[in-house]
Amino acid sequence: MLRKLEEVALYGSLIHAIVPDAGDAKDGIARTLADAGVSLRRIESIPPSLEDVFIARVRQTARSREVSA
Repeated sequence: MLRKLEEVALYGSLIHAIVPDAGDAKDGIARTLADAGVSLRRIESIPPSLEDVFIARVRQTARSREVSA
């Protein structure tokens, strides 16, 4: 079962998926892509970039403001 994807982006021929728990999501992502006819060479976890951390923080702040309003 594919868990919630927080964000998916294409970087050339790479697909970056941001998920709450990469270990839990790998099988679901691989299965979903295979079912859609997308072949994979590999699937791996990478550390978040500074940009990833910044965007996550901005989104977290926006969500907290929505809840407070």
